[in-house]
Amino acid sequence: MRDLGTLGGGFSFATGINASGQVVGASLTTGGSAMHAFLYGNGSMHDLGSLGEGNSFATGINASGQVVGFVGEYGAGRGQAFLYSNGSMSDLGNLGQSGSSVARAINGSGQIVGSSAVTAESGGHAALWSGGAIHDLNSLAPTGWVYEEAEAINRHGQIVGTGSHNGTTESFLLTLHPDWQGGDGNWDDETNSHWNYAGLGVLAGLNPGAPHDVLIRPTGSATIDGSTSATVHSLVIAGRAGQVVTLNLNNGTTATTNGTFLVDNAVLTGSGRLAGDLTNQHGTIKVAGGQSMQITGGLLRNEAKISVIGTSANPANLEVSSTATNQATGQINLQNANVSFSGGLTNAGRINAAFGNSNIAGNVTVTSGGKIILSTNSTTTFYDTVDVRSGAELRVSSGASAVFFGMVRQHTGSVFGGAGSKAYEGGFSIGGSPGLGLDSGNVSLGGDNAYLEEIGGLTACTASCDTDVALMNHSYDKYIVNGKLSFGGTLQLTSWQGYVAKAGDRFDIFDWGSSEGQFAAIDASGLQLAAGTRLDASQLYTTGTLLVTTAPVPEPESYALLLAGLGVAGLLVGRRRQGGHRD
Repeated sequence: MRDLGTLGGGFSFATGINASGQVVGASLTTGGSAMHAFLYGNGSMHDLGSLGEGNSFATGINASGQVVGFVGEYGAGRGQAFLYSNGSMSDLGNLGQSGSSVARAINGSGQIVGSSAVTAESGGHAALWSGGAIHDLNSLAPTGWVYEEAEAINRHGQIVGTGSHNGTTESFLLTLHPDWQGGDGNWDDETNSHWNYAGLGVLAGLNPGAPHDVLIRPTGSATIDGSTSATVHSLVIAGRAGQVVTLNLNNGTTATTNGTFLVDNAVLTGSGRLAGDLTNQHGTIKVAGGQSMQITGGLLRNEAKISVIGTSANPANLEVSSTATNQATGQINLQNANVSFSGGLTNAGRINAAFGNSNIAGNVTVTSGGKIILSTNSTTTFYDTVDVRSGAELRVSSGASAVFFGMVRQHTGSVFGGAGSKAYEGGFSIGGSPGLGLDSGNVSLGGDNAYLEEIGGLTACTASCDTDVALMNHSYDKYIVNGKLSFGGTLQLTSWQGYVAKAGDRFDIFDWGSSEGQFAAIDASGLQLAAGTRLDASQLYTTGTLLVTTAPVPEPESYALLLAGLGVAGLLVGRRRQGGHRD
């Protein structure tokens, strides 16, 4: 414990300290006739004066060494607020021509809070001094409240104090939320005049922080260069009628703990990272050639437009690390684009790719009404699962192509349209149960692809399998390609709900406009065959039909040779099962 001493009298008290160890308070002066505010630093106590009044009292100090307090009678609790800065004390004024005032605290940006009477007879109102102006905080008080004393303010412009709430004395926390009301500018520019805090105007030195609900809605068009690193509670970007407001991430990071909302005439663009939930209600998320935008740490919900438009030399890049949904009103437009949805994308709207090469990573589920439309002169590559539900559409137009390295599921009732080409390299099935698959274009089943054929009966599935469960459970997958069907990879056969194929069963599983090639392997390990039967694929590439026939019985004279080689034959069968199927 250290004795700080006095200003010559027999009494002193301390009220505040900053990070540098400077202490403020008040002390009796020599002779004990007056109390004066003091500043203690470097081992000595300095008298700050009293503006000609008898007494002064220091109540707060900030990191820059600015001191606030009041002059007047301490016992009366009212006097005149002062600011001591750069070696001199100045009168801060009050809310009325004859009222008194008290300053209680000052933050690092120089905002001061306390209280002031509006008239000589009235009670105190909580007050804020900033930039040479004084504000009555009761202009922000909700119904039933009178803010009487503001006791402290932090670097975010949050104020605490006491007041009367429906006649009862209670404490309050008041957060001054910033709105952008200027034109073009930079989020981090502390000298600009764009941030208006709770309608009180510019609070110099303050930038939006973690407690703030930020609104960017200027009267005209504006482009705001985003922060190097900012965290706010929520962010709303909106333009007025006929005006466009753009937030450029500016290679920085903007994070929200309660979400970002793009409303009317709003644009989010540029390289950088937006962390937290993002809802695009009526705006545009725009990524241009050479730009890389990351949306991390929260849900992406698109109800309007996402444009990822690059060039062949400079693709546009969008990475979404969380769950993403494209609503029925949403559009995702791609051109020479690389997009990643590592948390998966559910698409009820439209995904459009036109011209150039685009790549889509992450699982994509297309729900009823949703569409993926790949237009002329475009090549689009999907690297993960694509699940196209009933009522959804995957269209590859003439002159366009699509490559799928993940599993593709075409559910009954979905539309695979267009005269373009699809190449399946990672697995293809007609939904997760017997169904009907129709494709208007050309289809290539690649060398690494496995086409899954589910067999649950003797009837080929029709469109009714989408709604008729009984029909579906007693049918088999039927795949019809109007263009060219190129066979390759593995045909994988499996029984649905324990179906056992018998001699004489026929399964017309494929139809095509034209065809070429063959499967490299037919894996029938999942298909249950009745005893004494075998699978016959002799008509598979001419009529698209698989047959189940009776297995041939060896001639009597062959029995001795068969028995003699039984051990060798058993060994070969064992090796085939262990090593897989031969081409």
